[in-house]
Amino acid sequence: MATIPSSHADLLLRPLPATLVTVMPDGRPQASVVWCDYTDDVLTMNTELGRRKAKNMESDPRVTLLVTDPANQHRYIELRCDITSMSEDGALEHRAKLDSAYIGPDHYSDPANDKAPRVIVTMQPVVVHAYG
Repeated sequence: MATIPSSHADLLLRPLPATLVTVMPDGRPQASVVWCDYTDDVLTMNTELGRRKAKNMESDPRVTLLVTDPANQHRYIELRCDITSMSEDGALEHRAKLDSAYIGPDHYSDPANDKAPRVIVTMQPVVVHAYG
C-alpha cells in the first residue's frame, strides 16, 4: 500500500470533489466526479450498483482518484488505487455521512429515491503522486 503524504492528506480529509477514473469494457477511461471519505487511513466512496463506474470497477478494479486544491490548482494528489471491496453493508449510513460533509448536516436524501442498492467502495492506494 502506498502512503498518502501528510503534506496532501488535507485534500482527502476536506470535503472536496474528486475525479474518479475507471476503465470501460473497451479499454477507454471514464471519469466521474465523486465524494470521498478518508478516515483512519481508509479511503472510500459511495455509489449505486447500477452506475457505469460501479460496473467498470466490478470488471476492472484499477482506478485513479484525483483531488485538486481549490485554492491552488497546481497543488493536487493523484492516487492510483485498487478496489478492495464493494459492500452494501452500511452504505446508506455512509452516504448520509458524505451528504452531511459535502452538502451540510441538515441535508436529507431519501434512500427510496435510489434506483439501485448503494455500495461503499474501498480503495487501496498503490501509487501516490502529490504535486505542489
